Amino acid sequence: MFSVVIPVYNRPKELDRALSSLSKQLFKEFEVVICDDGSTVDISYVVDKFSTILNIKVIRIQNSGGPARPRNTAVRHCSYEWIAFLDSDDWWHVDKLQDVFNLINSGLKVDVIHHRLKVVTDSEQPVSLRERLFYSHVGSDLGNASLLSLATQGNGVALSSSVVRRDLFIKLSGMNESHDMAAYEDYDFWCKCAIHGASFRFIGRILGYYAISEDAIRLSPRAISRFNFFCNVNSFEGYEFSSKAISYQKYVRGVMLEACGNNQKKALSQFWLAHDLQGAQLNIKRIVYIIYLLFQIGRNKW
Repeated sequence: MFSVVIPVYNRPKELDRALSSLSKQLFKEFEVVICDDGSTVDISYVVDKFSTILNIKVIRIQNSGGPARPRNTAVRHCSYEWIAFLDSDDWWHVDKLQDVFNLINSGLKVDVIHHRLKVVTDSEQPVSLRERLFYSHVGSDLGNASLLSLATQGNGVALSSSVVRRDLFIKLSGMNESHDMAAYEDYDFWCKCAIHGASFRFIGRILGYYAISEDAIRLSPRAISRFNFFCNVNSFEGYEFSSKAISYQKYVRGVMLEACGNNQKKALSQFWLAHDLQGAQLNIKRIVYIIYLLFQIGRNKW
């Protein structure tokens, strides 16, 4: 029924946690396909620990510098109709696959299934504005207009929650393996799915956990350049919602610049330009950011 795809680079402790969550799944008809992206530490003992409990395949490749290639490679070795993605540092509730199976069997047309993940971080730093606004859970309903939602609200499909038809993944040539696309390859793929008319279904429950590192929270300038690359590659020009999509892109740049630190004026300028956002929630967040940055910039002048 399901092929669970796990790309991994080192992280034996996290992989152990992910596989442990799979061993406890109520639904048992699945295989696990791990693609080791050239790990420099031994992870074989973790795989061996679960080899008698889970149906595991392991493929090893040279380090590719990102998760897209190991995901694509793993899918080529999958046996089942449905691909369930799970990053090595994330994990699932025991009823995740059962709930997904129930939805598939409900008779609804569906190509992509996803749900909420609870965000978990071991950060000991003070909680920032960005974390308060964004990081309680990830994953949201795309509604009946999936491309509009992805373009104007961001990536509502949390990768480690997603389940996609294998034939659709192969038809769309998988995820973009460009290093410049790293961290946005899944967002790009869901946009391709939406453009090709895929049916998205959302389970409005938290069915797993998304582990976020301090490096991910405190974004680097490299993250901004990658987001710019994503925007250039996956342009929404020509769509009636293009103005709202551009406003969302400026809004995200503002969020990133604020998170990088020492970019408050540049961040503020992006928020000012993001004046055509879709939906009340994003507009409220934008206003909060503007007020916060005006206060911070003013305080720095005192």
